[in-house]
Amino acid sequence: MTHSRRRDVLKAAGTVTLLGGLAGCAGQDDVGTGSGQEGNETEDDDSDQRDGTGAFRVAHVSPDAPNVDIYVDEEPAIEDLGFREISPYEELDPGPYQVQVTAAGDEEAVVYDEETEIEDGTTNTAIAYGEAAGGPENGFTVDVLEDDLSDPGDGMSRVRLFHASPDAEAVDVVTTQPPEDAAGNGQPEDAPPEDGQPEDAPPEDGQPEDAPPEDGQPEDAPPEDGQPEEGQSEDAPPSEPPQQGGPLFADIAFGETDTREIPAGEYTLGVVPANGMEQQQEDGQPDQEPVAEFDLSAESQSVYSAFATGYVDPAEAIIDDAPEFEVLTVEDAQAGERADGGTE
Repeated sequence: MTHSRRRDVLKAAGTVTLLGGLAGCAGQDDVGTGSGQEGNETEDDDSDQRDGTGAFRVAHVSPDAPNVDIYVDEEPAIEDLGFREISPYEELDPGPYQVQVTAAGDEEAVVYDEETEIEDGTTNTAIAYGEAAGGPENGFTVDVLEDDLSDPGDGMSRVRLFHASPDAEAVDVVTTQPPEDAAGNGQPEDAPPEDGQPEDAPPEDGQPEDAPPEDGQPEDAPPEDGQPEEGQSEDAPPSEPPQQGGPLFADIAFGETDTREIPAGEYTLGVVPANGMEQQQEDGQPDQEPVAEFDLSAESQSVYSAFATGYVDPAEAIIDDAPEFEVLTVEDAQAGERADGGTE
């Protein structure tokens, strides 16, 4: 499909009803957030983010749409943003703004036009995804997510996944290579403790490892009130790194998003069809080969967004030279401070 034809298709796509809007999403959690912390907002985190300005960026992950321009109050803010490009965060003073997304160089090809109220300290990502020439199930649209840039804590990272691959069914993301040591000291799992004691040696006080603590409660007992620890849901993942073949995200469908917190470390992650992690070989690997693998350098106190893009089967795509499936990652924040937020 030529660039001019894609531009014409995008003009037609502008007549469809676009999902979401910055104003409608302000103050809402991401869909399917799995960290169990409802945005991880505390008084300290809130004050760190509210620095007197708001911010937004645009992620272009529609494989057959042309490059786009973004206007704020009819003034160009982001120009010529191409597929698999994410703009840096643009700071705005609190207040109402008219935000438009058009085909690059063509102000009349408007595909998104919404008035939004930028709130003090609120950060949003507008995601342009789907096929400009697609049908009602995976056609071009724009969703807007509120970004949680709060500090995930020392030794921890937060990752948000957005599924934007038009021909991919629901997917799981599994750990094909976990970090050697989440604390970053590079020790293998079977290394002896630093004090040189073997793993099965009793502690110095002579008590066996499985002895209950002094209060009589076993180590894995729930708190006295029977509730999970503060800030965690009952199904929240542990703070230990996922093991090889272990799940990070599960059953994420096209247009859906989810968030997880993991220990910092160097990960290799694989994308497999949903429920693929339930069928594993003896070595812990998924029974199905990953559609794609990608590396994630999850630094301590950092926040990332990942976008599943392109086609699992490019030969069957509606466009010529369709891009292959790929996961794009970008850093959103470090230690509660907003990062650049864009691709290079």
